[in-house]
Amino acid sequence: MGGGGFSTFRYLESPDILHESQLQLLCEWIDFMWEKTALLTENADRVDMRLTLSEEQLHTIMSALDSSLEDKYKFSNVSEKFESLFHQVSHLPRSRGIGYKVALRATRGPTNSCIDFHCDGGYATSTSQIPLNSPAEYKGGQICFFVNDHLHFVPRPLGSLVQHPPNVLHGVTQVTEGTRKSLFIVDQYNGLGENGVVELTSDDVASYVAHRALVAGMKRTPVVDLTK
Repeated sequence: MGGGGFSTFRYLESPDILHESQLQLLCEWIDFMWEKTALLTENADRVDMRLTLSEEQLHTIMSALDSSLEDKYKFSNVSEKFESLFHQVSHLPRSRGIGYKVALRATRGPTNSCIDFHCDGGYATSTSQIPLNSPAEYKGGQICFFVNDHLHFVPRPLGSLVQHPPNVLHGVTQVTEGTRKSLFIVDQYNGLGENGVVELTSDDVASYVAHRALVAGMKRTPVVDLTK
């Protein structure tokens, strides 16, 4: 049995955790970091990117939208939602001080990106996943669970939620086209596969903030016709 009442997976089509503009912002951040880190020789031909970030880094990026959103979407409240989602699944009480972290992942097709059926190891007590982009933008990449001798393919509409404890058999089909983007809420010590995980630095965050300000400024600047 999983913790927090979980013995299998849980799926919510419209959990109302993140605003559409926040989903878009996180997708833009993934794209920025993909291009920035692709400049490194060892990352030039990759088809998958996993990155972890601290709550402070997440706050720096997402709080930029706070002034345009209603209270339930402000970063402080979103952060509380993330913590609550983690503890809904984890079998360890909050008093144990087991923390969570947020990770982002992008997988580009076509590639041999399937994840074989497995149960999570001792590094995990709780996994929550929120799709950041529409399934119309990619093909494949479906998460499936094997429960009670049946395969359950879980839909991935934008902003939906799927949660599961570590002992549920699950896998992910191959991404055959486009880019699949996700946000994960997992244990602090979950290595996300260990090798090749990007750890954001303060420079990465500052670079993105400057980039976003530049793009916003360009959108506000009227185009001058120099031919007249």
